[in-house]
Amino acid sequence: MTTAQSVTVALLLALTAAACDDAGAEDGGPPTGTDAAVDGGARDGGADAGEARDAGGGVDLDGGADASVTPLDGGLDCASPDRDLRACLLASPDRVGFGAATTGGTDYVYVTTFDEFRAAAATDGAFVVIDPSAAGQTWRITGTVRVAANVTLYGALAPGHRFVQGATRTGFVSRQGNNIYHGLRIEGRPPDTMARTAVMLRTGADYWVDHLEILDYRDDALAIGQLDMGLDSADRITVSNYWPHDTSKSLLVDADSREQRVAHVTVLRSMLHGEDRSVRNSGGIVHVFNCWVRSRLGVNGAYASAVHADAVLGGLTLAEGLVYDADLQRNPAISERGDLPGGGARIQTTGHMFTDGSSIYRGGPPGTVSPGGYQTGSVNPTGVAPPTIPYRYRLMATDSVEAYVRANAGAF
Repeated sequence: MTTAQSVTVALLLALTAAACDDAGAEDGGPPTGTDAAVDGGARDGGADAGEARDAGGGVDLDGGADASVTPLDGGLDCASPDRDLRACLLASPDRVGFGAATTGGTDYVYVTTFDEFRAAAATDGAFVVIDPSAAGQTWRITGTVRVAANVTLYGALAPGHRFVQGATRTGFVSRQGNNIYHGLRIEGRPPDTMARTAVMLRTGADYWVDHLEILDYRDDALAIGQLDMGLDSADRITVSNYWPHDTSKSLLVDADSREQRVAHVTVLRSMLHGEDRSVRNSGGIVHVFNCWVRSRLGVNGAYASAVHADAVLGGLTLAEGLVYDADLQRNPAISERGDLPGGGARIQTTGHMFTDGSSIYRGGPPGTVSPGGYQTGSVNPTGVAPPTIPYRYRLMATDSVEAYVRANAGAF
C-alpha cells in the first residue's frame, strides 16, 4: 500500500469488525472446521453472483491446528486502543478459504529489535507484535527466522516497518503449522545479498498469510511446499491482501504430489506483480479469485494461474474474477494456461486450469501459448472436474478488483 492509499490501522480494524456479518459465519468469522465443508461453496457475490455450488467430497478442514475460535461478541470494538488484537484479527472477513481454521498464537510478546523478534517467533504459542515504537524502522535479517507452531507474526502496529534480508538465502521458514503472517514488509535487495526467497511454508498445516508485501527477491517471494524434497507439502493455506512487486516470482505452490498430502491454497484480493509465477501451481489444489495480475516479461511472465503437474496427481486451479494487466510494449498477449515442463522424468501428466468467464484481460486476449520447453496443457477441459471448493466466499465484481486491491493489499 502506498502512503496515499493507506488508512490507519484502527480504521482498518474497525472496518474489519463491521464486515464480520458478511464473512460467512454466525460468529462474525469465516466458516471453520466442519461448518466450512457443510456450507458447500455458496458464493455471496452480490446481486448477480449468488451462485451455489455443491462441495461434494472436498477437503477435510478438521483435524489440523485448533480450528475452534471463541465466538466473538457482537459489540467487539476493534477501533479501541485497548482492543484485543487477536480477536480482531481472527474476525477479519479475509480469513476465508482453505486456511480459515488458522488461529496462530495466543501469548502476546512485544518486540523492539530483530533479535527479540526472531527469538519470539521460535516460541510455540507466541503472538509476536512488532512494537509501535519500531514504526518506520528497518531491521536487517541476520539469520533465517524459523517460526514455531501456533505463532502469529503481527506488524500492523508499526506502519512503515520493514525487514531487509542479509546473508541468508531465505528470510522466514515455517514447518510446524498454525502460523499467521500479518502486516509484514520484507525486502531482498539483491545483488548485495544472497536473498532468494522471502517466506517458505514447507510442511505442517493451517497457514494464513495476510497483508504481506515482498519486493526485490531473486526467486520465489512466497514458496509453498517442500520444493522437490519428497515430503508432505504444507497444507490448508490462505493468502490474502498479498503484494509481491519489483521481484522475480510472486508465488509458487510446489505440492510434490508423490506423497500423501498436497497443498490446498486459496489466494484472494491480492496484487500479483512479480515478473512471473503469479500463481504457479505444481501439483496442488489452488483457488485464486479477485486478484490483479500484472507482468513485465511478456507471455511467459503473464501466466497468472499457470498449472504445472507432477506425477500421480496433476495440479488443479480455479481462477475467478481476475484482472490481467499487460505492458503493451513488451507483453502483447496474456497467457492463462495449464502446462508442464517437458523432459522431466517425474512429470507424467498435465495440470488443468478452470475459469468462470469473469476475468478481465487487458493488452490481449486469453491464450494457451506455452513458449520453448513447455507443452500446452488444458484450460477448461471437458470430462475433467474442477477442484472442489468446500467453503463460502464472496466474489466481488471484477471491475472493482483493481481499485480494491490498490487500497488494501500490502503491508501497512
